[in-house]
Amino acid sequence: GATASKRLVTSHHKTEIHNSRVVAPLAMEEEERPPFSRRVLILPHSKLRLTVDLLAMIVLAVDVTIIPLALAFDIAVDQGSMIIFVCVSCAFWSVELLLNFISSYDEDGVIEMSILRVFVHYCTTWFPMDVGCVLVD
Repeated sequence: GATASKRLVTSHHKTEIHNSRVVAPLAMEEEERPPFSRRVLILPHSKLRLTVDLLAMIVLAVDVTIIPLALAFDIAVDQGSMIIFVCVSCAFWSVELLLNFISSYDEDGVIEMSILRVFVHYCTTWFPMDVGCVLVD
């Protein structure tokens, strides 16, 4: 009973090697991560990633509201608050795009910890759409 659950917890936190790549379970603690990735990669469940995702939801909600209103009522972009909104929105989406290059991801319950694989994964999944949206914005 107690031994089996202890092994389960221990194996759940253990870093594993799969096909010559370092991967980490979802519950991996900061100090258990490989040193280089600890400094560079953002874990998908980290406070930073959560904060960026929440900010993205807020900025997206404002974008979805303000842009159609500005187009419908012919509001000039060079008006005071609109120019601030446009600059903040563009800056946020640009930074968010860059952060995605170093945001590790979960695949089948395992977090990818290889910077190269994270980079390639983003380039082949969401990057084309993200860069298109940033360029249009």
